[in-house]
Amino acid sequence: MSNNLKFEGWGTSLAWWANIDYPDDVREYICDLLFNDLKLNIVRYNLGGGTNPEHPQTNMRIGALVPCLKADENSEVNLYNDKYQIKILDEAVKRGVDNVELFCNSPPWWMTISGKTSGHIKKAHNNIDKNLLDNFTSYLLECAEILNQEYPNKIKSISPFNEPSSPFWTADNGQEGCFWSYNIRKQCIEKLSEKLKGVKTNDNLQQIKITSADSFCSGQEFLWYFFSPKNIIDKVNIHGYNLSQFSKYKLYVEDLDTWRYFLRYMNNNKPLWMSEYGLNGGSDTNSELQSALSLSKTILRDFKTLKPQAWIYWQVIENSNPGSWGLIDVPFNTIDCKKENIKIKKIFYALKHFTNTLKKGDSYSTISENVLKVVNENKIGYIIVNDSPDSFSFTFCEELKNINIEYIKMYKTDLNSDYEEIDISNRTWCIPYIFASKILKISPYSIMSITIDINLIKSYSNVIKSHLLLNE
Repeated sequence: MSNNLKFEGWGTSLAWWANIDYPDDVREYICDLLFNDLKLNIVRYNLGGGTNPEHPQTNMRIGALVPCLKADENSEVNLYNDKYQIKILDEAVKRGVDNVELFCNSPPWWMTISGKTSGHIKKAHNNIDKNLLDNFTSYLLECAEILNQEYPNKIKSISPFNEPSSPFWTADNGQEGCFWSYNIRKQCIEKLSEKLKGVKTNDNLQQIKITSADSFCSGQEFLWYFFSPKNIIDKVNIHGYNLSQFSKYKLYVEDLDTWRYFLRYMNNNKPLWMSEYGLNGGSDTNSELQSALSLSKTILRDFKTLKPQAWIYWQVIENSNPGSWGLIDVPFNTIDCKKENIKIKKIFYALKHFTNTLKKGDSYSTISENVLKVVNENKIGYIIVNDSPDSFSFTFCEELKNINIEYIKMYKTDLNSDYEEIDISNRTWCIPYIFASKILKISPYSIMSITIDINLIKSYSNVIKSHLLLNE
């Protein structure tokens, strides 16, 4: 794998925040924040499993009972069934989203054994009726076809399952989920692959990638690799969690760097996405900053160990009450769902350092556990994270020492600032001084991003410009 990787983009899943009936002005505002300000260009559209209308599920958290595009087994696919998610998808595409992945937390309710999309009545039991695998894969392609007609050339991949090795998907769970044994999972992928081969040659559905397996952690994905039908899996998705985030138990082995390095090596010729990660965003300024720093270090670790082509945050919008993982807190109740009640957390600004510096088509490399370098033919960028109580020095490459300050943009997030542009011309440690010594002091508990516009540096020779792009 090359040290300079072409990046596909940043994104979010639409479950479950998109399954809310927002007022129009709120919907537009949060979509502006996510797809204009953060510049997310990927969304993972949740093909919901719905619920039996005669025995509707009542245990789901708000937004998590996602409607199915087919009301029942005898119905046609109808996008209006999932009108709230579709409204968000419409706004996302309008704002530049160009990569949509379809994923299933659970098969439709009528294909499950328990009749519920939250899981089997027993832990670690398949909840899809194995006799309906053919129906399920046909359903996936029906949905893909209709969505592809609505959003031409935007549907890029299908992930048939989500965290399929998790034993905790049970009927009394508060969200959709389904355990899949290796054998049933393998059969599903094989059937989906055969169906994709059978679509018309002039239909761009043939270009859709089969994704597997969206495992909870790298350890589970590592084990699945040895049983998976590798030759028909086009893209690998991994989630970045560990057990201690959700329980009092700590295994310490489910997400070792070793598994990550092996996964990247074994899937060297395939795209790999960090397709889901989230964390508690904090409840006050201090805890929010710690979450922002934690998120930033997690991303740096992912880029070092997995070298993903895309990175996806899970629940970008969270209900203000109680609030938790969201980059943005929005009150979901009708009375309080207003723009003035929306809170943007520091993890939003932490992610913004990455999304506004590393963009689709760029290459990146990790210089250290604290620094990411970004390059393309027009720019060089750095994202620097200091999660320690002490400042540290970052040394730039030699050729930057005489650079004019007008070619540089610097932004900082810390306890007192949120992606604040630094007026470098008015600082005692201004850029001419920094680059004369080639050293920048990174203050404690802060995130900094730096972008240098190479095209504006007219005094640079092509040799130096090339060195800027390639030198580490």
